[in-house]
Amino acid sequence: CYIMLSRLERRLYFKEFKTHGGMNMSRVCTVCGKGQTTGNNVSHSKRRTRRTFKANVQKVSYVGNDGKAVTGYVCTRCLKSVERA
Repeated sequence: CYIMLSRLERRLYFKEFKTHGGMNMSRVCTVCGKGQTTGNNVSHSKRRTRRTFKANVQKVSYVGNDGKAVTGYVCTRCLKSVERA
């Protein structure tokens, strides 16, 4: 059934499943929203191939806005800034 859909229908079908720019939500920081980005691998001969840079997120529990403990994925930069403050 998925194969028979047109390109537009497939895009609309998966729009409800898309999360935060199409990224896996376990790789997105819940505090700042930092996630996966793309770039190039550059060899010695300057040939370029596409690659992804993933955010360094850790699963931690923290106190949310309502005062309850919340478990989520937080990037290390946010962890460092919270520890400093």
